[in-house]
Amino acid sequence: MSPSFIASQVFNYLFLSPLIFILLFFISSLFVRRVRWLFVSFVALFYFLSTELSVKLLLEPLENEYRKASVLNFKPDAVIVLGGGANADVPDSKLDSISYKRFVEALALAKKHDLPLIFAGGGFAQRDGITEAEAAKESANRLADSFGFARPSTVTLNGGFGVVYDDKSENTLQNAKNSMELMRQNGIEKPRIVLVTSAFHMKRAKIVFEKNGFGVIPYAVDFKTKPSGISYFTFLPTFKNIENSLCAIHEYIGLLKFFLVDKGSVK
Repeated sequence: MSPSFIASQVFNYLFLSPLIFILLFFISSLFVRRVRWLFVSFVALFYFLSTELSVKLLLEPLENEYRKASVLNFKPDAVIVLGGGANADVPDSKLDSISYKRFVEALALAKKHDLPLIFAGGGFAQRDGITEAEAAKESANRLADSFGFARPSTVTLNGGFGVVYDDKSENTLQNAKNSMELMRQNGIEKPRIVLVTSAFHMKRAKIVFEKNGFGVIPYAVDFKTKPSGISYFTFLPTFKNIENSLCAIHEYIGLLKFFLVDKGSVK
């Protein structure tokens, strides 16, 4: 490593990472007697969540199961891809980066195997200025026009490759419910699908869809982690690690909610 690279990394970890906030909170705790334990606990938690160690313990287990692509040894009824956000106020694809990666991977998979594709994602149009389904349709049309194949929008799941857009779903549970309704409208009572979503989200999504009557082949994309050993980088705080740690916590809370509040099924 060159001296300039080392210098830039030192600068980033000292001034552009959570480290400075952790130090400030810790120093503040030294001047507070009554609730010092609370300050120290917060500093410890904040530090832990900002390290790669937290990501390894929380997020990596969610993704590791899906690192090897599933083999299609039969023809599924459809590919279903889950949305992940949209933004109307951009000049390129109005799908968020997570949504776009999921959708493009699913689109390629469905076209390769001549399967219908359901894009499940209404999102929050009032906030985003566009539904995820509208953003996906716009992106699909741009790709089709650019690469010279027919625009893939369709209304049936029985005609091979084509995209059906669900613009009503607001969460994973509604994704499953609305997708099952589409299946039944097309005469498919016990659907077997390829489910495409981010690796961190796959465990929860697969459970939700299976509990609601789908046979699921997982096809995970958008991995946030990569298996690696422990090094001094494992203990250095970054804002990205906080984001990934909170992402994992969100998934665990979502699983608890599904089983405790939603009772494991929409049936």
